[in-house]
Amino acid sequence: MATLRPGQSLDHLLTEDDHGSMQRALDAEARGEARLAWEEHMSGLVVEEALTHHRLFELANLGDEAPAWMCSRWAVDQAVRWMLMTEDPRCDDVVRTILVALHFSRIEPVLDDPTALNECGTAVAASD
Repeated sequence: MATLRPGQSLDHLLTEDDHGSMQRALDAEARGEARLAWEEHMSGLVVEEALTHHRLFELANLGDEAPAWMCSRWAVDQAVRWMLMTEDPRCDDVVRTILVALHFSRIEPVLDDPTALNECGTAVAASD
């Protein structure tokens, strides 16, 4: 388990095995195998504030009884995690657009503080 501030990089904590676990978890999710995805996710570094392991655990336990909205959220979450893992530049573009268009009053006070701006952007991206 790792505890991080919002926006803090976890790169220095990740091992090659952690990267492998994350990739195997993504692959299992893409196949719709929530239980295996949860097991793979838990075998690597887990950020305790993250919701991924909780959501996967719930999906795995519900199985076919999971409501449609939960499966839809899972599909979106998978796409976002894939974009983050592959460092897709669209993630940063979307966050910047949302911050300027919808949260400017929140980011204006921290525009000169890269760490605080990154924390704010991460918090918005995680919940918006």
